[in-house]
Parts: sequence; structure tokens; C-alpha cells
Amino acid sequence: MHPLLEVEAVQGGTVRPFEWQLVGVSPDERTLVVGTSFGGCERLEGWEVAEEGSRVVIAARMFTHEASSRDVSNCDDVGYEERLTVELDAPLGDRELDGCQLADCRHGPFTRTLVDVGHEVAAAENALVVNGGTEQWSLDPADGIERWRWTERGMVWALAGPSRLVRYDGNYGIDLLDAATGDVRSSMTGTPVGFAGDTLVSCRERDEDDPAGVARVTEARDLSTGDLRWAIDLGCDHEFGTDGVVVSFGGRQSGGPNQQTIVRISDGTELARVDLGVQWGGVPVLVGGEVVVRHAGRGLIAIDVATGDLRDLELEVPLLGAAEETLIAVDETALTGRSVADGEVAWEIPVDLVQVRPIVTGGAVFVNDGAAGEVARHDPTTGELLWTADVGRSSSIDIAVHDGLAYAATPTSLVALDHRTGERRWWVPTVVDDTASR
Repeated sequence: MHPLLEVEAVQGGTVRPFEWQLVGVSPDERTLVVGTSFGGCERLEGWEVAEEGSRVVIAARMFTHEASSRDVSNCDDVGYEERLTVELDAPLGDRELDGCQLADCRHGPFTRTLVDVGHEVAAAENALVVNGGTEQWSLDPADGIERWRWTERGMVWALAGPSRLVRYDGNYGIDLLDAATGDVRSSMTGTPVGFAGDTLVSCRERDEDDPAGVARVTEARDLSTGDLRWAIDLGCDHEFGTDGVVVSFGGRQSGGPNQQTIVRISDGTELARVDLGVQWGGVPVLVGGEVVVRHAGRGLIAIDVATGDLRDLELEVPLLGAAEETLIAVDETALTGRSVADGEVAWEIPVDLVQVRPIVTGGAVFVNDGAAGEVARHDPTTGELLWTADVGRSSSIDIAVHDGLAYAATPTSLVALDHRTGERRWWVPTVVDDTASR
């Protein structure tokens, strides 16, 4: 037993090593992010790290009150999570990682139970933004050099349109920022729904003195100026199209609870209105003039945006997205590409959703294997493996594609890959500052 892992008795309780999970490893394997969750009568005393020739030992030191000394002030029902960033003197390599109480912690299984363990990335013209949960920052897409960083807990961020960042305070306040500088360009009230091109779609309550009698209105605004482009009297139960061309609205207030409406974002034109009996679910995808959605009673259905006609695809599989006019679906065992005409399987890739996460973005299909630290790009029409790239073992990997590059965000790093070949162009660390370091 290593000294860091030994149990220590103290007055009123016991300090003991506590289970932690590996959250991420940087591409050079010199930075580790680990995390633990606890609550009840436990209190994290701190972390201890020892780097040795053949192994790295990490201990989360947890204090637990003795039963005889517990009272209301000692215990609560709140759950807590803590992370630690470890900067190693040498790459982890094949050294043993000791203390996580798993047979082989270096290779997982990686946990996805810790909140905010992963980073999200979005890319647009001259803008690259990483959302780390408690911090958000803008980077130069060409080389990853940081432009600015913002720390604001409780904010929701998304990159929208050309160099615009949407910041939502969770309480009806929306700011549009310049993603390159962080400057606020305009502000408004409402709840963001989604964005496409240079248009932001949001929902807000109508003014109390408005005589129209409709409680909520959906609006579209210019992302550069914040100016109103159009407004429609609809409820706020929306699904935003993955391709940024259409928005589907569930529960149209003026048309009944089951009536669904498809609207063109650019000008607010109603393209189709259908009564499905029940609301659809999941993300709608526009493929060849049809919107494909998941229907609770009929599986996948296609809605012709010109006529509103419905067509059953007779498929029950969850829809992940679409690329090159191919439907991409995923279940517990396989990722499939299917024809939108008849739903027939064009290709199939076995997947284990416990270990991998498929993503459809930028007209491409990616299969992210966090335990292996690999991103694999597949051809959406044939399923052919185009390339694989090492981005560092991680609990989560997010992808954004823009201007010939695929950006992979992990809990430790942002990696820029050549979209055509998978060759690494550059990578930068993106560890959130409020994590502890050795």
C-alpha cells in the first residue's frame, strides 16, 4: 500500500482515500484532469499526488464523521463535485495510474456522471469559441492563441453566425457579443431557441398591454445589430433544425395543441403545417426538401415542406442527423446511414455507446472514442473510414468543423485537425482555471 492511500484516523472521524475518475488526458499526456463526487457526511480534505518512475499515485482525501459525532451541521443531502488538474513532470505513457480503484484507470471506463467535465466548441468565420462550463474563451482559429476569456457562472453560451456569441443569463436576458473581442454589441429579452446564418431565433412573453391575447411570441433578430426581422405568434415548444434552414414549432397556440408548423428562418415564411396527433421529438433534419422528424406513434416520418404531405419511413431508430442527403441513425449497437427515400441501410458501423459518441456536424460523420482518445471521420454516403486522429483520452469529445479544419474539444485540450486528412495542425490546453493544480 502506498502511503498516500493509507487510511488515517482522526478525532471525530476518518480520513480515507476516496474513489475518483479520470476525466481527461492531454495529447502530450502531461496534463491529467481527475474528478470525484461526494456528499452526505463526507468532506473533501484535499488531494495528494506522487509521481514516481513507474507510476503516478493520486489520492482524494475524504473525511467522514464517526456515527457518534454526526449531527445536522455535519451532514446534508447536497451533492458536491471537485476536480483536480495534475501537471506531470514526464508524460504518463505506460506508467501505472494508482489510486482510482479501477483495474486499469488509464484506459477507462471513463465516467460521464460529473457535470461540466467536457468542453463544447463552436467555429465560424474568424471565430473559435470554447465553452468550459465555468469559463468561456475565444481563440484564433488559425493557431489557437487565446483572444479573451470570460468567467461567469450560470451563463449559457453559443457561437452564432459570423463572429457572434450569444450569452444567456438564464433569466430572460440575451447579449450578442463580438466573438473576437468579447464586446457586447446588443442586448434583448427572451430565451434563445437557436440560430442559423446571421439570424437568432428566440422566444419571449408578449407585453402585458398587447391586445393580441397571445401569451408568447417567437422572434428572429439580426445577429449583427439585434434588429427584429420577424415575429410569429407561437408557443415556445420548439425544435431547431440541424441544418439551420427550418425550425419546427410544437403546440401552436392559435392552431391547437397538436398542430406543428415548419418555418423558414430567413424570413419567417410558413412552409408547412401538419396535425400529427402528438408532438414529435428529437431534432428535425432537412433532407432533399423534406423535414425528417421522430413521431411518438409512427417512428421516423418525412414532411414535404412544399405541400405538408407526410411520408412514413417505417423506422424506429433514433435519428442523429443528416449529411450528403443520407440519414444518420444510431442505436445501442450500430451507427447506420440510410436512404431518405425508403430508409434502407446503405452502411453500418458497430458502435458501443458506452464508450463512443457519434456526432454529425459540418456535413461529416465522426465517431469519438474517449477511452482510446481517438476521433474517426467516416464518409456519410458509404460509411468508409476516412481517417483517425489522436486527441487525448477523455470522458467527452466535441467536434466543430469550419474552413477546412475539424476542432476537437476535450476536458483538457482543443485540437485542430485537417478536415480532409486528420493531420494535427495545432493543439492548446483548455483547462478551466478554477480547478486545483499540483
